[in-house]
Amino acid sequence: MSWLQFLGRFHPVILHLPIGILIGAFGLEWINRRRPKSGLDSAIQPLLFWGMVTAVITALLGFFLHWEGGYEARMLNLHKYLGIGTAALSCVIYFQKKTGFLKPWYFPMFGLTIITLLLAGHFGGSLTHGSAYLTDRIPPGMRNMLGMPEATDLTQEAVEIDSETLVFQDLIQPIFRRKCTSCHNPEKAKGELLLHNQEGVEKGGKDGPLFVAGDPESSLLIKRIHLPLDNEDHMPPDGKTQLTDDELTLIEWWISVHQGFTDRVADVKITDPVQAIFDKSRKIENPVFAMDLKDPGEKRLVSLRDQGVKVMRLAAENPLLEINMSYRSDLPDNFLRQLDPVADQIAYLNLGKTNVGDEMLSNLSRFKHLVRLYLDRSAITDVGLQYVNGLPYLEYLNLYGSAITDDGLSQLDNLPELKEIYLWQTKVTDEGIKELTTRYPQLMVSTGLSATEIGSVIALQPPVIQVDETLFTDSVLVRLILNMDEVNMYYTLDGTDPDSTSLRYSGPFYVKRTAEVKAFAAKEGWKPSPVDSKQLIRSKYRPKQVTLDKSPNQKYQAQGPGTLIDFNKGTNQFGDGKWLGFEKQDVTATLDMGASIPISTVTVGCLENASSWIYFPRGIQVMVSVDGKQFKPAGKASFPEATQANAPATKNFTVTFPQQQARYIRVVAIGQKTNPRWHPNPGEPCWLFMDEILVD
Repeated sequence: MSWLQFLGRFHPVILHLPIGILIGAFGLEWINRRRPKSGLDSAIQPLLFWGMVTAVITALLGFFLHWEGGYEARMLNLHKYLGIGTAALSCVIYFQKKTGFLKPWYFPMFGLTIITLLLAGHFGGSLTHGSAYLTDRIPPGMRNMLGMPEATDLTQEAVEIDSETLVFQDLIQPIFRRKCTSCHNPEKAKGELLLHNQEGVEKGGKDGPLFVAGDPESSLLIKRIHLPLDNEDHMPPDGKTQLTDDELTLIEWWISVHQGFTDRVADVKITDPVQAIFDKSRKIENPVFAMDLKDPGEKRLVSLRDQGVKVMRLAAENPLLEINMSYRSDLPDNFLRQLDPVADQIAYLNLGKTNVGDEMLSNLSRFKHLVRLYLDRSAITDVGLQYVNGLPYLEYLNLYGSAITDDGLSQLDNLPELKEIYLWQTKVTDEGIKELTTRYPQLMVSTGLSATEIGSVIALQPPVIQVDETLFTDSVLVRLILNMDEVNMYYTLDGTDPDSTSLRYSGPFYVKRTAEVKAFAAKEGWKPSPVDSKQLIRSKYRPKQVTLDKSPNQKYQAQGPGTLIDFNKGTNQFGDGKWLGFEKQDVTATLDMGASIPISTVTVGCLENASSWIYFPRGIQVMVSVDGKQFKPAGKASFPEATQANAPATKNFTVTFPQQQARYIRVVAIGQKTNPRWHPNPGEPCWLFMDEILVD
């Protein structure tokens, strides 16, 4: 048996011979049939002979190799029987070519042989490299042409490391997925070792436990990693991407401090080398966001709104504010003085496309916590930039379409946090930009499209769908914005994709019901833009209280059950602190509206992020009650499951039913519970993330 297994190791050495020979012979036969006088018969028959011989030998060696084990049975059997089929068919077509037996069937049989050969090769590649080996590196352009979704890297989980970070799940498992699971997964369990989940890591492989807690040097995993690269037991094997120094440091540290698979960073000792790795992973945040600033108070915000100032908090219960006055051409000269009561809290100030000029900016120094400043397509000149200089926390400055020159840029010498500046369609020269980047080496300078790109036919950007809020109680004003002349914008409100026959945008419009706004732009000589969309949800009533039948996971509990009724939508980042996360379970939430009201619609906001094992619900059920004791079904809806990994996205799921009176509303969100079959880790527990339940 050992001799046969040794011979089996030569299977990958010679398998390319029948592939090349048979495909080459097929190409010659195809030419020969169109040019009968080409004289290729004398070359085709010897090729078929050697193709047959090498195919039979390859299949036999593959049969010997499969005795080693470590491969997923279903895919192994597909590869094995297709390989045997290829060998058998190669014998048939050689015999047909040589004898003329069933001559009309010769070429179709040859085609079948090639198809079988390619399928055998595909499943063989999937065994050794994973089932997504052929598709996960398709270039973006080809993906678009084939109608495939944007590639999602399911191994590069970004983790914001803090005291609650799980050592194994958040820090070590991602390393295994990047560097180890191509050989140690349910489809190819080399050495009977699975590293795609916790159970496999705990169990170990045919050579015993993977690690010894507290003793890295005695752990099989560390021993294999430190073997010479040319040793067949080295992990990862030669030819695969090797571990980085930081990854090896983390694995050795994990083994040395391991107490259990639920260890948090706060539970274990952090060594200096590991702390250095943690420090590298942390984003450097603008100091403004860590300051303990006084809250401006809702009364002041309401007063400003009454004066026509668009003011919003950056986040719920966050004192930092955003002022957005873009497209206003009637701002008074003392406008910035109007903002004095909240000057200390303003982080984002958008004065783009307004009548703001140099004199108005003279009061800008009052806004000492400004982080982002938009002055694009305004009336400012070099004189106005003297008032921009010296803002200690400004990191983003947009001067697009203004009259700024090199002289203006020369004044910007005291902006220590500046990271981005936009100078497209200004009078700034390359020399001025070079001088600016000398003062700010890390600065990202955008000058817009190059002359070559402008002269070519390129796709438009989609319109910006601008609303003050996506959750509203009565109506909301919608604007479509695109900074380009002579462009037409079209939109729909029913969720269908718009075209040139759809509603043409002529000015702001009101939406008075739940709707999905979709819009695109078109301009002569340009490719139409992609379609952009935004869901607008009307919630006429706001619940007084909400209770859950099960608590969310302690790592994703946001502000508790009240998160579901705080009118504060989460982003597509599951770690933004606005989501409730539930692992492998359904969720039942009961809302108390405070009084009996007529309702006909319930909407639930959810998140999907396949790379983090988070999926939209399979369905939602709604029950209602007047007394909170007797509930009756009101409506339900089912939703299709994802069939592939898409980019992270949020979505609102709505259940509509005949209007009825109710004080209590019970909402059951049915989760997917386990990863789908197409996922790299099928069958593993997955998550359901929820942020808002809205009633209308």
